[in-house]
Amino acid sequence: MNIFESMQRNLVILFLLAVAAISAVTYFAINNVVSEQSRIQQRAMAPVFSLIRQELIRPLYMAQMLDALGPFKGYLDGSEPDPQALQTKLENIGNTLDMLVFVASERERIQLQSNRETIILDPEHVDWYFRYKDMPGDFFAVLGKRAQPHLYMDIKQYDKEGNFLGFIGVGKSLAEFMRTFERYKKQYGYDFVFVNSAGEIALSSDPKWEPRAERYQKITELAWYQYWDKSKRTEEERSEFISFNNEDFLITQVPIEAMQWQMFLLSPLEEQQQASRYFFISNLAVVLSLILVTTVALAYLLKHFSQHVNKRLYTDPLSGISNRLHMEKLLEDMRAQGNELCLIMADIDRFKDVNDTYGHNVGDDVIRIVSRLMQQGMRKQDFVGRWGGEEFVMLLPETDLELARQVAERIRLSIAERPIALGNLKLHVTLSFGVTHTTQNENTTELVDAADKALYQAKQAGRNRVVARELTETS
Repeated sequence: MNIFESMQRNLVILFLLAVAAISAVTYFAINNVVSEQSRIQQRAMAPVFSLIRQELIRPLYMAQMLDALGPFKGYLDGSEPDPQALQTKLENIGNTLDMLVFVASERERIQLQSNRETIILDPEHVDWYFRYKDMPGDFFAVLGKRAQPHLYMDIKQYDKEGNFLGFIGVGKSLAEFMRTFERYKKQYGYDFVFVNSAGEIALSSDPKWEPRAERYQKITELAWYQYWDKSKRTEEERSEFISFNNEDFLITQVPIEAMQWQMFLLSPLEEQQQASRYFFISNLAVVLSLILVTTVALAYLLKHFSQHVNKRLYTDPLSGISNRLHMEKLLEDMRAQGNELCLIMADIDRFKDVNDTYGHNVGDDVIRIVSRLMQQGMRKQDFVGRWGGEEFVMLLPETDLELARQVAERIRLSIAERPIALGNLKLHVTLSFGVTHTTQNENTTELVDAADKALYQAKQAGRNRVVARELTETS
C-alpha cells in the first residue's frame, strides 16, 4: 500500500470516527431535553453540522492535505523558484478543489493565488501576514482582502531546519458564505455566529454582525451575550433559553475544535414548539442520512484525489509515459508472480550528439516522439516507460524470447526507416535494443543487468540493432 492509499484509508477512518462521535453526542443531548426543546434543537443542529463540514471543515482538510503533500515547498525554499510553474500548479489544484489556493513566500515577500492574483506582502497593506507570522501555532483561520473579504485557512511552512518559509492555504470569499447563510436562514429560520479564539466574530448570518474590513466585532458587543455570559455552565450545558428585546431564543453553543472556534446558534422560539418523539426520530434519520452521504462523498473525493496523485507520481513529465518508479513497481509485481517475462532495454543511439548539435529542446522533442512511436509498436498487454535520460524499458509478460525480439525489431525498424520531422529539421534517429527472457523467479536486479548487457552488445556491434539473450546465458 503506497503513502497515498494509506492516507486515504486513515482519513476516511478518522472522519468516520468523528461522524460517529458527533452522531452519538447529538442523539444523547437532544434525547435528554423536553419534547419542545428536542424539536427546535434537532431542527437547528442537523443542517448546521452539514454547513460546518461543507463550508469550514472541508477547506480545513484541503489545506491540511496540501500541507502534508508539500507541492509548493520547492518554490518556498528556493529549490524550484520558477513562479510561472508555480502559477500553473496553483491553477490546476485550485480548479480540482474548486477553491482559491495560495502561496505566501517569506523569501519573495509575495502572495501568489490560483486566480492569477499577485499580492505584495508589505506591513502597510497586508497586515494578516505579519500579524500571524510571529504568533505561536501553525494554523490560522483569518479574514483577508479588505476590498473583497475572504476567509483563509493559513498553514505555516518551514524548511528542514525549522526556518519559516511562508504560508500556504485555501480561501473562500465572504460573499459565498453570506449566500449560503442566507439560504440556511430562509429555510430554517435561525441565525448563527462564528467566533474565533480571540472572541472576535469571524462569520455571521446577520449582515450587521459580519466582520468589516477595518475591524472585527467582538462577541461581547452583541445584545444577547450579556445574558448568556452571566450564566454558569459545565461542558455539557451548551444550550440556554434567553429573553431579550421582547423575544425568546434558544441559544446553543457548538465548539469547532479543529479551528479553535465556537459557533452560537440562535433559534427563535415561535408558536410551533409542540414536540413529539416522531419529530426527533425523523430529524435523527435526516442527520444520519446526511452523515452517510457525506461519508460516501468524502471517500469518493479521496479516491479520485489519490488516483490523480498516483498518476502524477508514476508518469514521466517529459515523455508522458511511465517513469522509472512505475516500471520498477510493475517489474516487482510481475516477478513476484513468477510467470514468464521478457524485459527490453532500449537506448537512443548517439543522443548526446543530438543535444550538442541541435540543443536540448530538440533532444526533448526527440524523446517525446520516440516514446510515442514505441507505445504504438507495443501490444496491449505490454508496458513501456522511460528509465532515465534517453534510455527506455519495456515489459512483455507471458512472452518468449523470440517474440520479444520480433517486437523490438519491429519498433527499431519503424523508427529507423522514418526520419523525425521537427519543423524544417529532419533527423534520422536509431535505437539499440537489449532483450532478455526468464521463466524463473530471479530478482529484478538480475533481470535488468541481463538486458543491460544485451544492450551493451548491441551498441558494441554497431548500434541500430537488437541483441536477445536468455537470462541464464553468460556474458
